[in-house]
Amino acid sequence: MKSFGKLSFKGSAHFEEKMTSLLNDISSDIENVIDLKSYTCVILIGGYGRGEGGVIKINNIEFPHNNLDFLIVSKNIGKTKKIQLKNNINSIITTHCKRVNIDFDLSIICEFTLKICEPLVITYDMKYGHKVINGDFSFFTRMKRFDIENIPNWDIRNLMVNRGTLLIINDLILAKKNRTIKDLKTIIKHCVKAIIGYGDALLYYYGDYHYSYVEKKIRMSKQNNVDDAFKKMYNDAMDFRFEPNYEKYLQLDLITFQNSVKDIVKQIHLTCESISLGKKDIKWKSYFETALSNSFLDTLNIKMILKNIPNLFLPNHFIKDLTLKNKLRAKILGKRGVLPLLFPYVAFGMQDKNMELLNSFFNIKTTDKTVLKQQYLLYWRKYINNNFSLKEYGL
Repeated sequence: MKSFGKLSFKGSAHFEEKMTSLLNDISSDIENVIDLKSYTCVILIGGYGRGEGGVIKINNIEFPHNNLDFLIVSKNIGKTKKIQLKNNINSIITTHCKRVNIDFDLSIICEFTLKICEPLVITYDMKYGHKVINGDFSFFTRMKRFDIENIPNWDIRNLMVNRGTLLIINDLILAKKNRTIKDLKTIIKHCVKAIIGYGDALLYYYGDYHYSYVEKKIRMSKQNNVDDAFKKMYNDAMDFRFEPNYEKYLQLDLITFQNSVKDIVKQIHLTCESISLGKKDIKWKSYFETALSNSFLDTLNIKMILKNIPNLFLPNHFIKDLTLKNKLRAKILGKRGVLPLLFPYVAFGMQDKNMELLNSFFNIKTTDKTVLKQQYLLYWRKYINNNFSLKEYGL
């Protein structure tokens, strides 16, 4: 029987035994059924991969609060074989997770693609926070370029925008006439994820980021550059991540709570971007064009140029009221590159001052802030996250 080490931060010995047994059953079936020549390894990443997964009690029984997050690293096999490999492993994991009523996510990437990909927050976290279920992941853990110092600033922006987008979803959920208990819990989870994401961005720019949630919690408490109100917010969010207490938050006015989160992460967003852009006194008024210019400079390497040049030939309209140079920059970056730069204006109540810019980008005519948020999320699905769906939230 394999030992995967500790999987949760707060789980009991019984929970750890149950989870270890589950992973061993999955590992055994993969070993017996799947051809080792088709994959390099199967790993568990995310909170449980770090050994810090969340645990929630339902009818006094402990369950993982988050999905188990598995990643298959395939050999350099063809597309058809890759799909078949994922389906076969998905079937094995589904069989065992259904038995204990646990949800999971499964992704696949080929070894070659992983080796040459950009060093990102997720690859750094994965390098140091994972459990090997099958195979050998040492080819990746030996690669120094995936260490923290090689993460580009634009990926930290994407981390903030990714987590901040959850707050835009929250605004639409809060606008519903009839909110279910599921809606309320979703709002709480989204706020917690946003707080942690923005706190992580601060730690990165203050040179204190770490893959471990436990270590980040400690480092944040010792930060002299962060105000006490956000330190407490981050600490509470981390506590929730390890052992969720919905009742504590359900007693709050969630609209007020959501707005307080948005107010504080709005300032953190600008603080982090000012460090990233090297503009100490940057204001929201000049943020977009400054970030646009900087993002364009980030594309000035052969790999990014080859990736983005085709955007010049797409039939996308230009954003009005920009200089010709910035119009071309926006054109080359494309919708995927520009959307994160406009995110703060949609999310943080700055639509009125930037209505013309937003209307021009989204190619619509509206003064309705809700319509702008809906349009943002449509673009989010189309250009950033194809798996996102408003229907998932009853919207």
